[in-house]
Amino acid sequence: MGSELEKRVSFMKDAAEKAKAEGNGGKARRLTRLINQHLEIMKDVKSCKNINVSDIPDLPGFGPVPLPHYMAEKPQNQAPNQPTKTLKDQLKESAADKNLQILVTRQDEYKKEALKFYKEGNQVDAKKYLAQAKGFDQMIEACKMGLPVDMGKIPPSLSAPPVKRAISRQNTLPHMSGDVIDMGPSSEDTEEVFNQLVTDMEHQIELCKNNAQIFQKLGDLQSAKHYAQQYQNHSKDLTNLKGIYKQKKGLPPYRYEGCRFPILKCCPELSDREAEIVIVRCLNVPVPQGWKPEDLKVHVVWEFTIQDKTAKGQTKSYKGGINPDIFEQFRVDIGDRTARSFARAIKRGNLKVTACYDRGFLKKPGELGSGIVKLSDWENLAELHEVSTLLDGRKQTTTKVEVKCRIREPVGGAQCEFADMKWLIIGKSGQAPSNPEPTLSVPKKGRTGNSPNVRRR
Repeated sequence: MGSELEKRVSFMKDAAEKAKAEGNGGKARRLTRLINQHLEIMKDVKSCKNINVSDIPDLPGFGPVPLPHYMAEKPQNQAPNQPTKTLKDQLKESAADKNLQILVTRQDEYKKEALKFYKEGNQVDAKKYLAQAKGFDQMIEACKMGLPVDMGKIPPSLSAPPVKRAISRQNTLPHMSGDVIDMGPSSEDTEEVFNQLVTDMEHQIELCKNNAQIFQKLGDLQSAKHYAQQYQNHSKDLTNLKGIYKQKKGLPPYRYEGCRFPILKCCPELSDREAEIVIVRCLNVPVPQGWKPEDLKVHVVWEFTIQDKTAKGQTKSYKGGINPDIFEQFRVDIGDRTARSFARAIKRGNLKVTACYDRGFLKKPGELGSGIVKLSDWENLAELHEVSTLLDGRKQTTTKVEVKCRIREPVGGAQCEFADMKWLIIGKSGQAPSNPEPTLSVPKKGRTGNSPNVRRR
């Protein structure tokens, strides 16, 4: 290598002297700098220091500079001997590569969704999805460094279908604790105690009746029969209670037990392809100058948008001062609610409501403001009940509109919530009923008893 560099230096010295003789000072200075660079490299080679061959410029008529002998034995690009990777290490690298690909793909989904909302002018949702997309950065960096990443905590894919949460048979029945938590009203007035017992029993009868009707419409006949039987048994208990009291025999034995009663959150009267919009009332409507509150007639114009479908309508005009009650219901078509794209559509869908007041004959109604109700909560709720504050352009007004948006059941599947309550149990005179464990079977015809939880004697 030293002889190659000496040839280059000799060639450049001759070229520099020739350039000076021709009066080309710029070329002579450039060649002088190259000569000095080569001389420095020659010093490093003599001292057996490592050099970077790529820093040596190419010269016309000369080939690439070879590596010095002390560097040729251990090339720079040759890594030191590494231990052979075990199968476990290879599996870890494979899993890390797979997780990295999933994270990058999922981040791209949220970036595209944020860009889509931004182009539509929806700044709120655009910022929301952009923040979620940026949240992937730390996980991606950790995955590149070989650190473990909990893939169960990453946001779900936007293209995945909604997960249906099935309601098991046992989750549709009431759970009785079997513990007496209350012996009833503490009043010594028999009539007052009787009235309280009647009120509580009628409430329980209404709960069982509603559940029987809901499960009947949802097609769960086993649960429907169970609550229908409960309804009949508690109705008999109420009749017996009234009969004993009427005969002035006092009150039958009774007690209250802890009960977790299931309440199904759905709207079975609606079909899978329709939604119901309820305009309940307007609140705090400003009275125009020169008007009286009792002369003000207000109506609401609504526009429902989902899955590229738009439905419009308006209510009648109502008087009622500054808080007129409206309560008008409208049914709209929402397409196939079970389709995979519906879960994404509700995130962009909305209901726009505009409150207006009548200005007089042949005059255009005056607008009080407009508000937007998001439909994204249909993922977990069958009924959205919101009070939307109206905006006049970008300025917030004092006017509000109370609305409800209902579908048959949440997109993620029907939900069954349990309400903790005191459950009244009434037995025949002289004995209190026992409280066996709740059963999933429907009582056979002809068998006596209040319910699967109450045995008559």
